[in-house]
Amino acid sequence: MASGSAVTGCSPDAEDVDYRTDGASFALTNVAVFDGEQLSDADTVLVRDGLIAGVGAGLSVPDELPKRDGQGRLLLPGLIDAHAHAATFFANASLRFGATTLLEMAGVPSPDEVAARKDPARADAADVWSAGNMITVPGGHGTQWGGNPPVLKPGADVDAFIGERLEEVRTSSSWSSTSMRGRSRR
Repeated sequence: MASGSAVTGCSPDAEDVDYRTDGASFALTNVAVFDGEQLSDADTVLVRDGLIAGVGAGLSVPDELPKRDGQGRLLLPGLIDAHAHAATFFANASLRFGATTLLEMAGVPSPDEVAARKDPARADAADVWSAGNMITVPGGHGTQWGGNPPVLKPGADVDAFIGERLEEVRTSSSWSSTSMRGRSRR
């Protein structure tokens, strides 16, 4: 959970409320909490330095923490979009829809996406990870719109083909082994 997270209503007419704070420490009260497995009886979440420090029912909130009223809305972990194309409008709006992590299916993250993932102060963009560069077979997906993805032809040396793709990723200006270490969007 990042300090820039927002809690939104579940109905289409619910008004979005921005719960951003000047710092990364705050208390969110009057919320229903879903932990990814079950709805808990917790109604308060304490966040210190961008990390969840406590979740519970009726937690005492220290005076120094800014309080934000969740208005009975649902708080849940960020979702993962396991098939995304980061250059699309939908990827740009992913945080609004609760997806805090995107898995790019046809390329490597841009330098800005890598920078966003490495900067713990950024809460304006989802984490973008990559499944690698797109490859296809002759006439396969990716060629129908005139794209030019690498094509694995029948009888080709698969190990050499994959080795070449890995080398492309290693030498890409926006990609490195250190960029894959990433960080968690809290």
